[in-house]
Amino acid sequence: MYKVYLPCAKLAGIAMLAANDKKDYRRQLFGVFVEVKGREVRLTATTGELLGTVGDTDKVADENEVCPDYTSFILPASELAGMPKQGTVTLAFAETGNLRAGTVTVSHAKGTRLCAPIDGVFPDWRRVLPTIADDKAATPAHLDPALVATMGKAVSVLTDSKGHCMYLAHPGDGSSSVGVYAPACPEFAGVIMPIRAGWVADNVGDVRAKYNEAAASARRPL
Repeated sequence: MYKVYLPCAKLAGIAMLAANDKKDYRRQLFGVFVEVKGREVRLTATTGELLGTVGDTDKVADENEVCPDYTSFILPASELAGMPKQGTVTLAFAETGNLRAGTVTVSHAKGTRLCAPIDGVFPDWRRVLPTIADDKAATPAHLDPALVATMGKAVSVLTDSKGHCMYLAHPGDGSSSVGVYAPACPEFAGVIMPIRAGWVADNVGDVRAKYNEAAASARRPL
């Protein structure tokens, strides 16, 4: 049996970024994609509009329990609901490779649960991560406040504190994905998809002027 020991905060935080819309037919997005090789572990989840990924080092003490080969599986986020946000969680599995059947044992302070991996192929999430241009004159990104709020809640769990901030950085094109960085959890990288339709599409180059106009009006005393 191979085992992975992780901080509960990382698994619980990333699980908050998994899809949960019952109308979404992409069942593979309804979970946390776990990748393990040796002592390297990576957890990833996405709704299609948000994405978060975080790395960690397996704390397993027994070398015989270290997974020797690349192994991946999708843990259903619904099975992780209610798990503690502090302490350690253990993932145990008997096989290696791309696990789309069998069970993964999830253990933490609140109990133990046998989880069946989601039978699906997780998307190639690595290609979604943007490269951020060093350009202060870049076009502002246009974001859905609800997506920013969800990402903020996940980052708060990941960093185990509401006092830690997250930074948003965009590649310079207002229609490109926005990168998310959390200083308190440097092994985390996030992505927020921008709004691309309607007023934004027609006025993307005029955002600064519109903001300056609104701010100038707000500064005027009543």
